[in-house]
Amino acid sequence: MTSAQVPDEEHTGILPSPRGRRRISVSIQERSARVGDTIIIDGHLAHLESLMRRMSEGGYQWEETPHFLLFRRDRPPKTIVVHRFGPGVSPEAMLHAIETELTPFGFLMLEEDANRLLEGIQASLDPLPVRLYQRSLQIGGWTVMQAIGLDRHWLARRYRQRGYQVEITPHFLVCTRQHPPSPVLLHWCRPEQMHPSLAGYLIDELGPHGWLSDHQQLSCLMTAIVGTTYPGDLRRAWSYFGANTLLHLLTLVTTAAPHMPPDSSTLEFTATLYQRVLELCAGKRFLDAGCNAGFFALLLAERRPFVEEIVGLDLDGSVFRVAEELARQRGLHTVRFVQGDLRSAELVRLGHFDTVTALHVLEHFAEAEMYQVLEHLLQVTCQHLILAVPYEEQPTAGYGHRQCFSPERLQQVGQWCLEQLQGAGQLWYEEVARGGLLLIERTAP
Repeated sequence: MTSAQVPDEEHTGILPSPRGRRRISVSIQERSARVGDTIIIDGHLAHLESLMRRMSEGGYQWEETPHFLLFRRDRPPKTIVVHRFGPGVSPEAMLHAIETELTPFGFLMLEEDANRLLEGIQASLDPLPVRLYQRSLQIGGWTVMQAIGLDRHWLARRYRQRGYQVEITPHFLVCTRQHPPSPVLLHWCRPEQMHPSLAGYLIDELGPHGWLSDHQQLSCLMTAIVGTTYPGDLRRAWSYFGANTLLHLLTLVTTAAPHMPPDSSTLEFTATLYQRVLELCAGKRFLDAGCNAGFFALLLAERRPFVEEIVGLDLDGSVFRVAEELARQRGLHTVRFVQGDLRSAELVRLGHFDTVTALHVLEHFAEAEMYQVLEHLLQVTCQHLILAVPYEEQPTAGYGHRQCFSPERLQQVGQWCLEQLQGAGQLWYEEVARGGLLLIERTAP
């Protein structure tokens, strides 16, 4: 007979159940339940040899049956039962195994013991209260949970049993009811998916249901989803998001195709746009107007030689904090970020730039404000002004869009810019990444 060990219990979230069970989290396995003095652990995915070796170090004696590993020692927790049932095994099959395999070891002393053990096994296969609680954030009235590894249809059934209306989308489970907690958003976005495509998933999947009425709600849900990567450390979560996004963009801009398939992600379309804009940039001093998170400015510094200065400017000074940190970490000393309003004449105080970019910026302004912004951008442009907009039938409220563009309207904007230059310029138009791109080039009068 050999032995194995489980470390002492870690009560990371003990929730009472109607039948007197309580959930615990054991370091060797998150899925566990307690029935009386016995701990039940779901071990159908565990590395059993490693488990038995670790148990032996803690003084446990063990016995093995076709469906169970039984561990016992003199000090608490004295008895641990590890079962090998997956979620699809019927209760009848579990009960038969309990009665035939555990009776010889003295587990079924009372008539109700078999049913109590069955309930414990079923509870160990039900990790919802502990695991989701540990991976959740509350923000903007929403409760957002990471549900990686859990079956969405099983979760949907559980939430419906609790009185929720449930909608299932490719990346999310949205649960709503009249009393809190509501609404609840569960997501299956893995760490490697923490990049701007998340915003596209939210817009495409939640927008049609009316859950994203403005950009503030989108920002809250993005923050919550990113935050579940490192619960309790939001700054670290956003730092990971930024580093992961930049890494993906650096890879994608070298492989992006001019014609993207319709199922491409938001990040792939962004990379296609950035790749084309990088080709059109001229000179050594650059301004990225309305830089948002600042990733294009970082790409420009990484990919273009002989740069003297790159300025990223945005109205919201908080959105480029991660980019500032990335620039420091990567030694991109030519990049700096500035908070400012493109509608203000104070923009000219930044100086003049060889290339000015405004990528997916104009749609965030009303028409009168847009022409005011364009006037200011032309004033600080020495060579190239590059404008890009998405094509939409209606402005997307979740992104904060206030107007929409068509190819004809964008070219009208380009003609207006040429009129302001009084003949000292030329225009190039093309379609790229679900939208349009204008290059306004200053020429000698």
